[in-house]
Amino acid sequence: MVSSNFKNGVIIYGTGGNATAITEIIEANNIFIKFYCVGHKKYLTKNEFRGKKVYILDDVPSEERVNLPIFISNYSPNFSIKDIKNDIQKKGFKNIFDLYDLVRIFNVENTFYWLTNHPYEQANEAKVKEVRNLLRDDLSKSIFDSTVDCRLKKDFSKLKENLSTPKEQYLPENLKEFILDKDLYFLDAGAYIGDSYDFFKSQGAIINKYIGLEPDPKNYEKLVQLVKNEKSPIETLLLPCGLWSKTTQLRFNCQDISAGSSIGNTGDILIQCLSIDEFIKDSKINLIKMDIEGAEIDAIKGGIHTIKNCKPMLMISLYHKPEDLIEIPLLLNEICKEYNFFIRYHAYNGFDIVLYAFPKQ
Repeated sequence: MVSSNFKNGVIIYGTGGNATAITEIIEANNIFIKFYCVGHKKYLTKNEFRGKKVYILDDVPSEERVNLPIFISNYSPNFSIKDIKNDIQKKGFKNIFDLYDLVRIFNVENTFYWLTNHPYEQANEAKVKEVRNLLRDDLSKSIFDSTVDCRLKKDFSKLKENLSTPKEQYLPENLKEFILDKDLYFLDAGAYIGDSYDFFKSQGAIINKYIGLEPDPKNYEKLVQLVKNEKSPIETLLLPCGLWSKTTQLRFNCQDISAGSSIGNTGDILIQCLSIDEFIKDSKINLIKMDIEGAEIDAIKGGIHTIKNCKPMLMISLYHKPEDLIEIPLLLNEICKEYNFFIRYHAYNGFDIVLYAFPKQ
């Protein structure tokens, strides 16, 4: 039945990593990829992709725009899928499908973050209500509601992307006063290339001590270089390590792209992982950031003593796994009832949703 709907072949929009994944899913269903296309000539980095021609969107023949379905492979924090669909539609394409459509049509599971035919929120309605009740302001509740609505209805248009603040990640305008008026002892897990460190300093944050953990070797090298070039050095400790529920060594997948490397059984390198409680013990750490590609829940479990007794401010990614949006706030509230919780949205398509937890005054 699926094959008959696309008997004349399909077009794939995009030539990145997701395009490869989508191609494999579609071809596994015996559907022919006729060609690929990109939105603008600046994105035309190759004339062929997987042996097929790559067009600029404007150059796709008019009859193909009407007759052939087009699947959007783009799925990143940087470009709104809603805007891409609108642009493609304006070019005269009639049958446009995004990744939620792909998941639904081909019954795909566990491929693209939280995109699934069986949303975690659907089977955990009581937990959804519990998390919503933990949120301390209307903006957090609106972001949470639209995210849950998007996942339940499998529809990117349900996301309220006008609520996003991409340039303010970790220091959003109406929350940063909780952070900037304190002397910071900052544990940065998933430090990447030092972008959060650099941004905090540019906003006037008083960082007394900075501990940066970044297990990806290429990113770690850039992090070290950034801190080394610091004009007014502060106390720093940089380690090529991850966070986990206990101190151990784990396999780690290094991505060709600069971001997105993660712990996994098929990882190409072995990394040292630390637990917060064993590593920092009862130090002065009063701010912990976690953007660790799906290891957040395990890392929190390794920091129960620190969270419960020291009550550091927390900034934790909520989007790497389907359950994170629900289970991370509930876990933190179970560990310590003395936090106020906020959610902010810092990118497109459901990416970069961050939980901010501040100790109650």
